[in-house]
Amino acid sequence: MTRSKIACRFILCLMLLPSSVFAAVILQYHHIGDTTPYVTSIKTDQFIQHMTWLKRHHFEVISLPELIQRHKKQQLSDTDKVAVITFDDAGISVCRTAWPILQEYAYPFTVFVSTELVEQNAPNLCRWHHFQTMFKSGLLTVGNHGHQHLHMLDVNAYPDQKHWRKAVIQEIRQAQTVIDRAMGPQPRLFAYPYGEYNQSLKDIVAQLGYSALGQQSGAIGNGSDVTALPRFPLSGKYADPNTLADKLNSLPFPIDLAKTSPHPLKIQSKHNPPELTLVLNKQLDSTVQCFLGNGEAIPTKQFNHKITVRYTKRLPTGRARYNCTATSPYVGRFYWHSYQWLVVEPTSLRER
Repeated sequence: MTRSKIACRFILCLMLLPSSVFAAVILQYHHIGDTTPYVTSIKTDQFIQHMTWLKRHHFEVISLPELIQRHKKQQLSDTDKVAVITFDDAGISVCRTAWPILQEYAYPFTVFVSTELVEQNAPNLCRWHHFQTMFKSGLLTVGNHGHQHLHMLDVNAYPDQKHWRKAVIQEIRQAQTVIDRAMGPQPRLFAYPYGEYNQSLKDIVAQLGYSALGQQSGAIGNGSDVTALPRFPLSGKYADPNTLADKLNSLPFPIDLAKTSPHPLKIQSKHNPPELTLVLNKQLDSTVQCFLGNGEAIPTKQFNHKITVRYTKRLPTGRARYNCTATSPYVGRFYWHSYQWLVVEPTSLRER
């Protein structure tokens, strides 16, 4: 979703930003190139433009482990322009195309690896010797993306929650064992495959000692949930460098999530369309606006500090997002929060 039509000119905005704001943004990439699937790819020249933009506008590009440490210590940064670079799935273009560019800029980055296919030397993926070469530079962190890149909320194959839980733990632990054997011990960082998670899965990840990332968009602040950190996907139509400033200038929404609809949702459930409840923890001087991922407006209701968000029609099967924004007191910056839903057919997944 883009706010560029109502944002001020980006260079002027950056000059006017007060230094007391703290926000970090995690960027999510998959493939770099012109021949890989459009929806998960960014063209090489666009990727270079992204990296150039970060440097030109004096963003502090830090590693994901450093961001996690700042979050845990509740440290306010000396700068409010902080970015983290991540890649999912370890496509070969990360090693062949992205790596020389990142090396030139000396930008740290994290690659989340699904280990089964890497172990099988799949031709379209990086090999362990690629990772080891990049790791020697001090720029690379290898994160856990599960062993088989499963839909981790799919419990249809398991007789009950106990068996599902055991399988999920095994999936994460097996991947970490492979990673640590190939790379040496790596920080406990996990990216949910497809960005799919719910409270049960977050609890498992937390109990295993991981910080975790989704694929819902938004900025990170000291109050963000470290088991469901947002990222801005930058592939396909979202790779446009002209919209990058809106994302990098976003701020974490001053809200808490109250009880929401069950997740994942069966398509015929009485809870579809789902309701999201946002509880403001500070007074806003602007109206909260919410949209589907395609930009269609979603009705909102506000009573005191509580805002309910619910679409007017059933969501179709698959993943969908509620994206909410509001103007902030800081020139050219918007509060931004996103929540990803998973809607399923009755025979595929059970509500949990």
